[in-house]
Amino acid sequence: MYLIEKVNDKCNYSFKSACDIFDKCVLPILSYGSEIWGTSTHICIEQVHFKFCRGQLGVGINAANFAVLGECGRNRMYITCIVKCVKYWLKLLAAPRDSLLGSSYAFLLNQCLRGKHNWAYEVKRVLQQYGFGWIWENQSVPENFMRLFTERVTDCELQQWHEGISSLSKLKTYCKFKDTREEERYLSSTMPRRLTIALARFRISSHSLEIETGRQRNISPENRVCKFCALCNITAVEDEYHVIFECCTYQHLREMYLKKTILENANEHTFIALLKSKRYDDILSLANYIASVFRLRRSIP
Repeated sequence: MYLIEKVNDKCNYSFKSACDIFDKCVLPILSYGSEIWGTSTHICIEQVHFKFCRGQLGVGINAANFAVLGECGRNRMYITCIVKCVKYWLKLLAAPRDSLLGSSYAFLLNQCLRGKHNWAYEVKRVLQQYGFGWIWENQSVPENFMRLFTERVTDCELQQWHEGISSLSKLKTYCKFKDTREEERYLSSTMPRRLTIALARFRISSHSLEIETGRQRNISPENRVCKFCALCNITAVEDEYHVIFECCTYQHLREMYLKKTILENANEHTFIALLKSKRYDDILSLANYIASVFRLRRSIP
């Protein structure tokens, strides 16, 4: 992980390359032996993956993990581990009963049938959890079982992700424009990393706007007002929409970077469409605007 971050800072290689390196160099270490222990979620394993994703986005430790995975379009490590575990179970099923592996599994299965909580019991629990209890009862699998199992687990993971981003008040705005867990185009674009980081922080509410800092200070949402607008006797909640379309402090930046047609049709629909856009021109202009806003905010006492 340290080497990935160090080389990334020096060479600025692509997000896809970073993920390839992680999956080939770090993931095998994280999932080593998961054939045995991979039937449960282990937060220590997931935290390493979250740290990698946060590093690629350039966001802080307080960034919501669901949003981080959503931007990167990646599954939790649990998926890899549980699939490896079930694949190993298939290997044991196919092993001759007079072999060491076959006889060991037969012993575990016999204990499991007697109510013993062991590895075979955990495999049974996982199969039942995902609707494949009949596979366990038959102790045999159809030809395409692993494909079906992997799809089922991935679908359930996706459902949990949707529930996760919907349940966090921090991600109230994020839910409006992020409806699919797939890698965002700005991560694989050629724009400078400083713009990528600014856009990622803005999208997942890992920023210093009042809507987020007020939440950390337990201030009610309606009182998280923009301090810049307050100087002009204007009371407005400083959220992402306010920064893009409303705050008068950034009007010159708005006119410099955002298209005239967007500014003339400033509404909730335009806001969502802008953040969902896959067009490189829209992504670049928004990233430039956000980076300039953050830079201006840092320069104001």
